[in-house]
Amino acid sequence: IYTLSLHDALPIYYRDLDKRLERLIRADSGITQLSMARQLGVARSTVALALRRLQDDGRLRRIGSRRSGEWLIDEGESGRG
Repeated sequence: IYTLSLHDALPIYYRDLDKRLERLIRADSGITQLSMARQLGVARSTVALALRRLQDDGRLRRIGSRRSGEWLIDEGESGRG
C-alpha cells in the first residue's frame, strides 16, 4: 500500500484549493478573502497565500483597489494542470 507523504500531498491540496478559489472568483469577481475563506472552510491567511501564489504565477490579477477592486483570472493560464 502506498500512502502519500505530506510533501507529496501538498501539491494536490494546492491544485484543489486553486480550482476552488477560481470557481468562487468566477462566480463573484469582487469576492473578499474573508468570504472565500469562510466558504472554503480555511483560514484567511491560507486564502491570501494561495492568491499571492496565483498572482506570482501570472494566473490571477487584482484590478482596482483592495476595497472596490476585482479579481481577474488569466484564462490562458488557468486551464493548466
